[in-house]
Amino acid sequence: MIASPRSAPADAPFPLGTPGRLLLCLCSVLFFRLGFPGGPLPFLAWVCLVPVSLAIHGLSPGRACLWALGSAALGWMASVWWITVGLTQWVRLSPSAAWTCASLFCLYAAIPYALGGGAWALCRQPYRPREALFASAFMTAAVSWFPQIFPGNPAHSLFDHPVPIQVLDLGGVPMLLFILILINRLVSGVIIGWTTRRGALACGFMLILTAGAVLAYGHARVRQIRDAEGRAESHMRLTVAAIQPNIPVPGLDHTAPEDRHNGLHTLFQLSEMASARSPETGLIVWPEIPVSVPCDRIRAEGRSVEELSRDMGRPIMTPCIHREKVEGGLTQYANMAVLIRPDGVVPHPYTKRILVPFSEYLPLEEEIPLLRRIFPGAARYEAGEDMVLVNPPGTDVRVIPTICYESIFTRHVREGVEAGGNLVVNMVDDAWFGPTAASTIHMALGVFRSVEYRIPLVRVTNSGDGVFVRASGEILPGTRTPSFRKATRIRTLPIPGVRSPYARWGDIVLWGLTILAAAGWLRRIADGRKAGAIR
Repeated sequence: MIASPRSAPADAPFPLGTPGRLLLCLCSVLFFRLGFPGGPLPFLAWVCLVPVSLAIHGLSPGRACLWALGSAALGWMASVWWITVGLTQWVRLSPSAAWTCASLFCLYAAIPYALGGGAWALCRQPYRPREALFASAFMTAAVSWFPQIFPGNPAHSLFDHPVPIQVLDLGGVPMLLFILILINRLVSGVIIGWTTRRGALACGFMLILTAGAVLAYGHARVRQIRDAEGRAESHMRLTVAAIQPNIPVPGLDHTAPEDRHNGLHTLFQLSEMASARSPETGLIVWPEIPVSVPCDRIRAEGRSVEELSRDMGRPIMTPCIHREKVEGGLTQYANMAVLIRPDGVVPHPYTKRILVPFSEYLPLEEEIPLLRRIFPGAARYEAGEDMVLVNPPGTDVRVIPTICYESIFTRHVREGVEAGGNLVVNMVDDAWFGPTAASTIHMALGVFRSVEYRIPLVRVTNSGDGVFVRASGEILPGTRTPSFRKATRIRTLPIPGVRSPYARWGDIVLWGLTILAAAGWLRRIADGRKAGAIR
């Protein structure tokens, strides 16, 4: 009798009881947290799945899913617990409700990782490279296609390592995630093959080949992009002044005593100082701030922003809030980005298109009115429909505006690139989350846009982690701003005249990985039926 691949006993690397599996899963949780953006050991992303892979090897797919689900949910909770701070301060939930919502979010975010664990359990011979390829493709497809409010994953741990992230320009985040998971699975295969004496040579060889290819490609692409930046002409260079005013959030006390009275006037003062310090500045950018600023009344100390721009002779790009009354007497809001030009020309404003659910709007509010009672602080913002580029006068630079949350979505930036955009400006206020890793994680998710489309990015914040990012994905030294301090950063960014394969191909790599995963799954079904027929 020939056993089915589903029922055949796996070669466990060593006898594991429940305590041993639990210990290994907790190791993965720890590695996930320490390696996640904001953690001290980002290199752990390359091995964060190894302990849980060893723990679930030999289990049935169903049991493996449950172990992987618990591990991933704990890993997410350890990494993004700060969601509760925003839910209590911004959305005005009670602490217990905030922790409940955060727990449900982490459990939901863990589902594709649980499916990936089940796929790994189907690999009865994980020391064979083809099994690692199948499991990695399956998990990448599950994580990439699964709808998420917050599309982060372990690959974002590498945001500050420009060499390995260069593969983003081939297939976006799914490409980098696949390589990361593949290396984790290959390491697991080497350990299992060595401890069971089944042979680790094939997995080891593929591991070395994969790592070598990623490093070789990364070094070559960084050099190429730097050369392209060096050839950029003057009209494709822009000097940007990023203003960080550190305006305090009402109810939160994380601001230095000297900054507790900061406000709109701080933006005016810092802008004038930046203009005087750098006469070549072609654009001053303000961040989101925790003060509701009407678009038609941006004033401080008796002077309007239009007058400030005219007096300095510099354009200013700033977010603001547009209000209008709607049916029923309610006030509808729109979060906008406007360019204030010194010559008085008023370009069409950009309206934020991707809103933060449960804070800027309530999904299904009309169908479920009870949601308004659960989330009383959720605003009523209206999403914009059109991509509007911002053109600083005197240059051929076309700015793709991203307000806060939008920078983490590649489709939004892709639309801007297809419309002719060649510089991303992200205006952010993460002060609502206090001194947590929230701002660093938010920054990490946005940095990848530079490599995906080979365009620079400027992240301008109210309270820290503002950065200037080259088209190579390298964060310019000295541009990362401190947390909860006033700061100004001025840099000149060249726009290289190149575009990435990802900009042309889109998600073709993800589709290829999805087909690979489906083919592997179908092969296992066919093997199972064949084995059943032989019985």
